[in-house]
Amino acid sequence: MVSSQLIDTPEVYLSIKIYISKINIREQDQVWYFAVESGELIGREFGESVVLFHDALARKLGMTAAEWKCLDLLNRQGPLTAKRVADRTGLTTGAITGIVDRLEKSGYVRRGDNPGDRRSVIIIPTTRPDLTERVAAIYQSLGRAMTELFRSYDEKESSAIRDFLTKSALIMRDQTAKLLPQASRPNLSPETNALPRE
Repeated sequence: MVSSQLIDTPEVYLSIKIYISKINIREQDQVWYFAVESGELIGREFGESVVLFHDALARKLGMTAAEWKCLDLLNRQGPLTAKRVADRTGLTTGAITGIVDRLEKSGYVRRGDNPGDRRSVIIIPTTRPDLTERVAAIYQSLGRAMTELFRSYDEKESSAIRDFLTKSALIMRDQTAKLLPQASRPNLSPETNALPRE
């Protein structure tokens, strides 16, 4: 059975067991159904915790979650076109324009010529030591906590966890794309530093 702080709470455990008892399945299949149901709850809890963390981080930095999402992408991937940022974040190019305007006004990014297409510009993250230090402090705290957690698993378990998380990210990208209309589906494939034509 799945063991976690979330699932080990009597209320959650009981609600899953009651649900299972009401559906017509063989007794030997109930353990599998419990694992599926509890796994879904754990996944939702994890997803919510990640969203809340990044929202709190953005507020700590004095920006919106969408602004931080775009700035973090640019800091990790380097200069990108507005269309590429829109593709990666799922936001419209119009929304990206407003976000870039605010980030540029605050000195976090600047616009530059796109060497691959004169009709468009690229968004370039600027070096802001104050921001770097503040973000680093937050991520160092998270990193220490996650490292301590990872050390509680052996090499085989750690490998399985990495594999699961990597494949889960790919599944989430695919499922996210399916939720959007065909015409506005973002390119959610792993990023490259290439600057595609607009």
